[in-house]
Amino acid sequence: MKKVYSILFFLMPVLSSAQTISTIAGNGTWTCSGAGGAAVSAAVGQVCSVTTDNSGNVYIGVITCRKVFKIDAAGNLTTYVGTGVGGTTGDGGPATLATISEPTSIAMDRFGNLYISDGDQSVIRKVNAAGIISTIAGNPFIGGGYNGDGIPSNAALLRWPEGIATDTAGNVYFSDNGNHMVRKISTAGIISRVAGGGGGGYTGDGGSALLAGIPSATGITVDRNGNIYFSDPTSQRVRKINSAGIISCVAGSGVMGYSGDGGPATLATLRYPRGLAVDNYGNLFISDGGNSAIRMVNQAGYITNYAGTGYAGHSGDGGPAFLASISYPYDIATDQYGFKYIAELNGAYVRRVDSCLSPVVLPIWGDSVLCIGASTTMSDSSTGGAWSVSDTTVATIDASGTITSLTAGLLTVTYSIANSCVTRNAIKKILVGSYAGNISASFPTPVMGVDTFCYGVALETTGPVGGVWGLKNVGVSDFVSSGTSASVSGVIYGVRDTAYYAYTDTCGSDTAFYSFVLIWCPDKASEIVKDNENLKIFPNPTGNVLNLSSNTDIGRLSIVNSMGETVLSLNNCSNVVRIESQNLPRGVYFITTTAGKKGYFLKE
Repeated sequence: MKKVYSILFFLMPVLSSAQTISTIAGNGTWTCSGAGGAAVSAAVGQVCSVTTDNSGNVYIGVITCRKVFKIDAAGNLTTYVGTGVGGTTGDGGPATLATISEPTSIAMDRFGNLYISDGDQSVIRKVNAAGIISTIAGNPFIGGGYNGDGIPSNAALLRWPEGIATDTAGNVYFSDNGNHMVRKISTAGIISRVAGGGGGGYTGDGGSALLAGIPSATGITVDRNGNIYFSDPTSQRVRKINSAGIISCVAGSGVMGYSGDGGPATLATLRYPRGLAVDNYGNLFISDGGNSAIRMVNQAGYITNYAGTGYAGHSGDGGPAFLASISYPYDIATDQYGFKYIAELNGAYVRRVDSCLSPVVLPIWGDSVLCIGASTTMSDSSTGGAWSVSDTTVATIDASGTITSLTAGLLTVTYSIANSCVTRNAIKKILVGSYAGNISASFPTPVMGVDTFCYGVALETTGPVGGVWGLKNVGVSDFVSSGTSASVSGVIYGVRDTAYYAYTDTCGSDTAFYSFVLIWCPDKASEIVKDNENLKIFPNPTGNVLNLSSNTDIGRLSIVNSMGETVLSLNNCSNVVRIESQNLPRGVYFITTTAGKKGYFLKE
């Protein structure tokens, strides 16, 4: 019952991450057979180490077979290193013809070189990208020992090396377990000590790693920031050496057991932690071998169960990893897609956990306005993505993020990062070109003619926000503006005026002009028409005589000019009116009646 509570507690977050487990190699037997066929059907023996390359291949070290096998992306198993006979022969020749004894740990660098920690022989072997093997540290003829640091690694003595890892520069780090040290082989081939020197007791946290006591050092990994993590199964802890050389404990309380999921990793209990891996998000994964589980420590330092139920076995393929049973996971590796690979020492299997964690996508940096014919380069702090634009007729973008504009328009720039499960995008809008020649004016329907409007007419522009409204004849008209809209009112009616909207950006400028005549209109001017069935006005335009007719009594009527002045009032009790209009000045006149009839006429 030791894992029931942690399983229930983490049920929802694990399921939501879709961490599905499967078997990719092994049939559960400790024999060695099946190379050249499907890895999932082969007998791979006791798998003690695992690593990956950037081409989707997986490599496993098997102590019972005395070999390193390769599982290609198609799932086929082949021998990569070793003849199956123990020893250290074959340097300078093909790795498949060489002998190795105990591939306790293996690591692949970004250049395609495979490194093997052979604990039984106290040596570090290297297989280059061409498949040629060599010994780069330790002397199998002398055996285990220590003869100092700061010397060529091929002259150095080691004692039972275990975990091995590489950094992005190609430096090699390994756990020199028998010497209670963590050591480094530089790209120049010089060996040095990065931790240990304080003996085999547990001491030194918070101080220099070179003065720390290390009871044991097995699994090891290096993150992208240069932090080194190693497991200490004797003290039931995982420790960290930061880039400044300070050592600390990051997981394990020093007590053997299983507890602490959901809390600080340093208060949790472990049982013989071994292999380690760090993913692209900075999460640390621990092969908690004695608990038949994989534990995860996030960047905040909290620990959870990632895979395994706590009971040794082989079950759960196709389901969540935390509900599967695994048998003494000795090592773990992660690839560029976030998949995790588990080497089961006692189960004789290799398992894979498909983790669909979202790629980290950061905001796009770069110009927001680009002139026609110019170029600019976008940037994103994320890596491994691809650039694209929404409209290649407006602009093009190359693999480096350089945009070359072609014509004016609004462009969406996208930076996409994908793993095998999901794609995440960062998006940025860019205005290409200026609005020069592209701003236009917009009016409602005029009251009369093509440019005569009632006061309060609304003006609109297609230009962007940020332009300036203005009037040619201040004192004739006035307006209230908001963004790309304005409402114009009359100060002096019947006089032509011009409004404008001017916009300037880094690429140019443009102005929209509005020429108009404002007249006074009664309320609800939109309801006034020149002629309708309720009030007939003729002739219209008129000269000396104006006739009005309606289907009902017209009632008292008023005639108002475009300045809002009443020029004539009449009482009428019929549906026909004749008005002498010869003395009215030329212009527009509005008619309203007490019977609710409305219209207008033009006097020529």
